[in-house]
Amino acid sequence: MRQLRREKEVKEAARREELSKKGTDSMNQEDSTKATEQRQKLQKMLKETLKKVALKKATEEKGGQQKEQIMKITKKKKAGKKRKPNDKEKNNEKESKTKKAATGIKKKTRPQGARVIPEATDGHGCDHKGLLDLKILPSDYLRNYMKVGGWLWNVPCRDCAKGRQGSHNKGDELDLSSRMPKKGKRDVGYYCNCGPVGHEMEDDHPDKAMYTCDLVLCMGCYERRKESMGRTSRRQK
Repeated sequence: MRQLRREKEVKEAARREELSKKGTDSMNQEDSTKATEQRQKLQKMLKETLKKVALKKATEEKGGQQKEQIMKITKKKKAGKKRKPNDKEKNNEKESKTKKAATGIKKKTRPQGARVIPEATDGHGCDHKGLLDLKILPSDYLRNYMKVGGWLWNVPCRDCAKGRQGSHNKGDELDLSSRMPKKGKRDVGYYCNCGPVGHEMEDDHPDKAMYTCDLVLCMGCYERRKESMGRTSRRQK
């Protein structure tokens, strides 16, 4: 009896375990089925969304192309329909052409490469430059041009050569070489920059005479001319 009872208990325990296992498997299967269905549903929604986006983009592109075509057609129509001038505009155009033909005026143009000879802006410098337009004469420039055959060779300060009282002297005792500093570099006077241009020209050059100029002033004489110019301008006022 005991053995039969024990066998019965073992069989019942095995049956309960089997039932429990079947229930667990069934639940797992149901969960898996639900997850699969949910995943498929999400995939379907994603596909539908992508289709809608693609359709919208295609519609916009098509609409843009249609707009461009319409704009092109409109422009062509506008270009083809030019406004005809009215009678007043026609008369103005005829009068303008008649005036141009009657006058025959053409603008004078200076040939390319032609030299322009400068004119003095005041009467206190030379024929080419006013006093305030003269260029500074640095000592290194003077050193290069006072050599034999150079533009400033044996050229004195014009006012020093004439004398402060207006009496002429030989001019050779006031050679610009006396203005050269013993050391370093400094400004020693003012000059007309047409002088070196004329000096470099050939003797038969047509502009040589017009460019030739030997105006050089030391610093002191330049300042005296400047003071004289100021007094003259005040008297004129």
